[in-house]
Amino acid sequence: MAKPLQLVRGLRGGLCIFIPALLGPEVSPEELSHFGQMAAAVRQTWLTNSTTFVVPEEGGEAPGLLEQLDGLQITRLTVKGSLPWRSLRALGLWRHIVSLLEEGGGSGKCNWVMKIPVWSYVNAPTLESRLACFNASDTYFLGVPTVAYSPGEEPFMFPNPWGGIIISRGLLEHVAAWTEYCMRYAETMDTQYGSDSFFDDYTFSMCMSDLGQVVASNYADIEGSFLLYDRPNHTVMKFKGHPDTLKQCLLVVGKLDTAGQVLHVHDRISWSKWHTSIPCIGESQMGKFSISDAYGNAKDYYEERIRLALYYCKAPEFVHLEKSLSAHLHGLDPRAGQGALATPVPSSARKQRFVEAAEMAWRIWGTSDTFFVSKQPLSELLDSQTFLLENDIDTDYAHLPVRTFLLFEALGRPEWVNACDWYMKADADSFLNVPLIEQRLRCFDPSDFWFLGVPQVAHSARGAMTRFASGGAGYIVSRALLPKLATWAPFCLLQLLQHAGGTGMEDVSLAGCIWKWGHIDVVSYVDYETEVITSEAALNRTRVTHAHLPNEKLEVPPCSMVVHSVRPEELENVAANIKRSWHERDPARKCIPDQHRLTQGAATLLSPELSHLDLEASKLGKTYHWAVYGEREFQVLLACSQQQAADNRTL
Repeated sequence: MAKPLQLVRGLRGGLCIFIPALLGPEVSPEELSHFGQMAAAVRQTWLTNSTTFVVPEEGGEAPGLLEQLDGLQITRLTVKGSLPWRSLRALGLWRHIVSLLEEGGGSGKCNWVMKIPVWSYVNAPTLESRLACFNASDTYFLGVPTVAYSPGEEPFMFPNPWGGIIISRGLLEHVAAWTEYCMRYAETMDTQYGSDSFFDDYTFSMCMSDLGQVVASNYADIEGSFLLYDRPNHTVMKFKGHPDTLKQCLLVVGKLDTAGQVLHVHDRISWSKWHTSIPCIGESQMGKFSISDAYGNAKDYYEERIRLALYYCKAPEFVHLEKSLSAHLHGLDPRAGQGALATPVPSSARKQRFVEAAEMAWRIWGTSDTFFVSKQPLSELLDSQTFLLENDIDTDYAHLPVRTFLLFEALGRPEWVNACDWYMKADADSFLNVPLIEQRLRCFDPSDFWFLGVPQVAHSARGAMTRFASGGAGYIVSRALLPKLATWAPFCLLQLLQHAGGTGMEDVSLAGCIWKWGHIDVVSYVDYETEVITSEAALNRTRVTHAHLPNEKLEVPPCSMVVHSVRPEELENVAANIKRSWHERDPARKCIPDQHRLTQGAATLLSPELSHLDLEASKLGKTYHWAVYGEREFQVLLACSQQQAADNRTL
């Protein structure tokens, strides 16, 4: 069997992680096997190239320990003099770690050093992104603070052992000197430093506090970034209840007790990362909050320099945008705004496939009032239909709300604000049946405040809900609402930049903005089951994106107005299938609101699945029920159905 690597030189990394494997001869075979299984789970899931296991000094390890760690990077402790190792293992461990690095005379170089038990899961990529907010050359002692109480002494903050300890490069040199002193001092006194009854991390933290007046600082939202419990079953239960889309924001999860638990946590966090619009620094709502214990002892939630570092942990262009917006909006009133169908489609020249998607959308369903929004020209084909928005930021999907707010602010300009009756924001990966959409919009009065779409519900981490119009299905703003929204948009954008760095779900952000300033909710203008195809289930059921043989039966609704999401090469199939379905329909059938389904929808109350926070809110009278069609849109669509049924021009 190959010997595991003994790593003593050449250590490199932005974040170097050390896992204690300090199992001596006294451990049982069962304990050794259990540790080996957990180490194997780490290797299978979150292990990084700069993760190292720390084993006891030569001859001090449990028989078979090295075989359990076969293939993993290890470093062996060295013992100097007659120091009683077991009583001071935390200090000795840190002294050894630093000795491997330049700051302690070694050759390794790490910006950050983390000590974490094998029983915890580390979301290393997200953790490194968080640490990138801080300057590693400064002195940082980071962790998830917990409190120890001793009779006659002030409460003492030290890192939760399952959350790990993180030390910055700037503090490592001090750690080397302080741990050396504390170990020599402890040899001569029977104090906390020499007691086996004290936690390892507590011992290390006491040394840091006594010699350097350095206390562990919180560096992330304790509720949203960590799940740390002594009982593994409790940890797993809390992880299961944590919102799936926010699991990617968890930095450390522990204690875990089986390899299966580690694999489950890894799989769910990996799946969560598909949701790229989630802001993991949502706690950048950086008021000067404090935390307190049951005895009334309070401290700042974040040390001031950490609070500011997190707040400004944004790309430079968003920091600039926030500052310029803040200066421009200072003293203005968001409610002081101005009292055919234009379809802006946010586009991008960053990648050729984005341009090709816009070109295909233009060829298949675009009209003379379809405009592709970009900061720069897209292609010769699209030149005449490109809305060059000079202050647009061609960014990633996570920052799409920034583009949306900038777009609607621009649509408030004189040349746009009264140019059309309706403004529909659409995506290039959608198919729009523009004639049918225009026909349906004739049911509504554009001089009233209308926000139309396919309503959905978003849950926040703290239980609140936002009813929003699905961005993929497109949403529509009336001529009367547009100037109001154009005025509100920069204020909402500034708030988004300040609270979440500009990240989030763009459709949720826009709906929240319209509700906050106008108390205008999204309403449905289509029948979700028969007039739009926007879910994976509907795409699979209708097979609208597939090519069909001439005699093959179609399951595509003939009155389909929107299909999402569609690859560029599928758009022609979608258009052909809807056109064929339209021609093969019953000639007496028109694409008008169905009176029976309208009545049924108006009488149907929808209620989303409630979390425990929602249930608490419901006890206070806050309910989350709504009809498929509210009274206002129900009456409008019912009257329109009767009118269009008698109109020979209706499609």
